[in-house]
Amino acid sequence: MGDGTRTRTMNRRTLLHLALLTGLCAVAYLPGLTDHGLTNWQEAVRLLAAQEMDARGDWVRPTIHGETYLAKPPLIYWCQMAIATATGRDVGLFDLRLTVALAGWLGVLSTYWCALVLLRSPEAPDAPSPETAEGGSTWASRAAFWSAAMLATGVMTSRAARIGELDVLLVTFTPVVIGASFKATWAQSIVRSLPWVLLASLGFIGLSLSKGPPGMLTGALAVVGGTVINAIHREPDAPPQKRSMVPLAITGAVVGASTTALIKLRSPEGADFVGVGFFAIAAAIFATFAIELVRRPGAMRSMLGANARTAWPIAAAIGFAALYLWSLGIESADTSGVTTNAASEEASDNISLFVLSAPLRALEVFAYGAGLGSIAAIASVIWQLKDRPRLPRGVSWAVAWVFLSMIIFSATTRGTHRYLLPMLPGVALLGGTWLASWLRDVSPKHSPRVIGIGLTLAAFGLGWWYGYGRDDRFAARSPRDFMASVVADPIVDPARVAVLDWWDPGLTIYAGHPVLPYADLETSIDIPNRADPIETLREQLAASGGTITLIFRDAANPEFPDEPPARQRLAALGFEILTEPTEPPAEYLVDRRSVPMTYAVIRSISLEP
Repeated sequence: MGDGTRTRTMNRRTLLHLALLTGLCAVAYLPGLTDHGLTNWQEAVRLLAAQEMDARGDWVRPTIHGETYLAKPPLIYWCQMAIATATGRDVGLFDLRLTVALAGWLGVLSTYWCALVLLRSPEAPDAPSPETAEGGSTWASRAAFWSAAMLATGVMTSRAARIGELDVLLVTFTPVVIGASFKATWAQSIVRSLPWVLLASLGFIGLSLSKGPPGMLTGALAVVGGTVINAIHREPDAPPQKRSMVPLAITGAVVGASTTALIKLRSPEGADFVGVGFFAIAAAIFATFAIELVRRPGAMRSMLGANARTAWPIAAAIGFAALYLWSLGIESADTSGVTTNAASEEASDNISLFVLSAPLRALEVFAYGAGLGSIAAIASVIWQLKDRPRLPRGVSWAVAWVFLSMIIFSATTRGTHRYLLPMLPGVALLGGTWLASWLRDVSPKHSPRVIGIGLTLAAFGLGWWYGYGRDDRFAARSPRDFMASVVADPIVDPARVAVLDWWDPGLTIYAGHPVLPYADLETSIDIPNRADPIETLREQLAASGGTITLIFRDAANPEFPDEPPARQRLAALGFEILTEPTEPPAEYLVDRRSVPMTYAVIRSISLEP
């Protein structure tokens, strides 16, 4: 087959794959975008901030109830505002849900491109059929397609593309950073690598404006880890393997034992031995690779040269610069110093070192987050350890992408599942690597068709569940119907509504006016900026002689089982309930969907006899 014919065949195959992946995402991500109300706190707060920015015509400063809110950078707000502007409407739930659906789709396509880049070996495969051998163009194309298709229907990725959490934006940009950086390593000079460095810089800008420095971490880890593994395994200038294993094994054992002891000292009671073992193994791995680089000058030079061609520190610095420019815009609009305070508070909230339950959560994400891709990734790890296939260099980058992400996020966070979303394209890529070879060598003839039908059915199932089924079963998780009951009640002034010991951004969104939180208990509810004490509300009502509609639990607060129910507490605090709901409100369940909320019109009374 001539080069021209081969190129045309590859282009047609690529276009077919892109069309199939787009159809898969459309079926899974688009049906019933707004059928289910706001349920998740994270998506509700992203919508509320975008609505307030849109109402002011302000593209710089996010706010919640008019106060600057800088927990996250502005990209997800900008996307919602851009969609609303293009369609001539105010920002609403449709714009948020379409933003994350598009991010999920683009993440699937960028994963496909990244897999093509990593798995098409520039070296000629040593096999009778180079097109279909590992690293050949046909094999790489099939592996890339299965990787992206499995990612599209993965458990966590499909959820992220249906619920408006900003972490799905990282799935879009992380493969761009990794694929562009890998292309840069194959450039013949630093000058020739510049277009790829520029593309990686754009990816880092997207990551930075999506989630700040933590958003850029996964891409940087994959680049550094991939170049280190390639340098050690592809530049063999070490002594014979048997001689080199002894000091490495001793070092690993010493470092692992020391790490275990230190972690157990931090948590002497009820230590999680899965976490202890995980951190010990991670320490041994880091020590092993560090020693190998020191012992092998050729490997060290190769690693440094590859990193120089990627210029990832410069690309990452450009991402930081974009974030810094946005912060300057904030400071020019708000001189209260809130920018620095918000950044430090967000860092302290998110960074938690050596939480022993975090590794188990990371392993959970690896085991099921990419759906069938996770299962295939586990098979891929076993296959690589057992058969030692000759794989292209890019597979090392995928390995670093996945396992360094697991190690670093386990060591520095509480293990929140969504933090590892940008790892999942790498998981799916590992799975696609194994699946393409298994389908070529082992599987029955019709296996690709069966797997394709299975993924298609999964996409239809996801589209139905998130579009329609979820609301039929779990409507009470959203405050939408509840707030519609509240504002429709003739006893309620929609502009004067507050909530006691609770806050959900959806309350404000569905009320159409700020629903301010008040609290007299040390509640664990996440409330941006602040919650005023309930005494403040009593004093305000006493001074004005007015009333307000207060939303509260219609049962005891399970977080404070010794406290009386809200009605009794309100009476003790100096409030009088004037009017109860005209009709029972629609159900809205909080506290792990166990406690219903209700409302009443109240006024302040004197506590003196």
